Amino acid sequence: MAPSDLRQLRYTEHFLVWSIRTSLTCCTQCRTLVAEMDRAFGPLSEAGQYGLAIFLKAMGQGKRTIRIGRPGHIELTQDERSFLALFEALQAGDRDRAAAHARWLAGSDAVQDICLAAGVLARLFTQRGLEFRRFEDVPVTTDALPFDDGKVLVLPKRAQRQTVLTASSVV
Repeated sequence: MAPSDLRQLRYTEHFLVWSIRTSLTCCTQCRTLVAEMDRAFGPLSEAGQYGLAIFLKAMGQGKRTIRIGRPGHIELTQDERSFLALFEALQAGDRDRAAAHARWLAGSDAVQDICLAAGVLARLFTQRGLEFRRFEDVPVTTDALPFDDGKVLVLPKRAQRQTVLTASSVV
C-alpha cells in the first residue's frame, strides 16, 4: 500500500520528497539542502543537485497543476506519491510504467523530458545504493484531490506560471 505520510517512508523516499519541497520553498542552494545532498550522494553531490534542478525544470513544463506538501507537513500529496512511483519505475527499468506516471504528473508534452531528468537522479540514487519501493496502488489516472487547508503548495500549470513558485501560487 502506498504511504500516506512521511513516517512511512524509507530514507531515499523521504529524501526525495523533502528535497523537492525544500527546493521549491527555499532555493536549490539552501545550506541544509546542500548538506543533505552531500550526505545522500557523497562525491556525486553536485550531480545530485543538478539532477534535482533539471527534474524540477522538466516538471515545470507540464500541463497539470502539481500539488506539493509544505516542508514539515507530514501528509503526502497524491502527486508526491506519483513522484515516488516514477522513480521506482525508473530504477526497476520499467519505461512504460515510468512514462505513465510522468504523463499523469505533467501531461503528454513533457513525458520524455521528465523521464530523462528523473532517470539521471534515479541512477544517482542507485549508484549510492539508495532504492525506492514499489507501491502497487499508486494510480496513474485519478482526479486531483482538492486541498484547501493551507498545507499544500501548488506548482501551477505552464500557462499560468511566471516563476516556479510565487506567493500567489500557495493554496
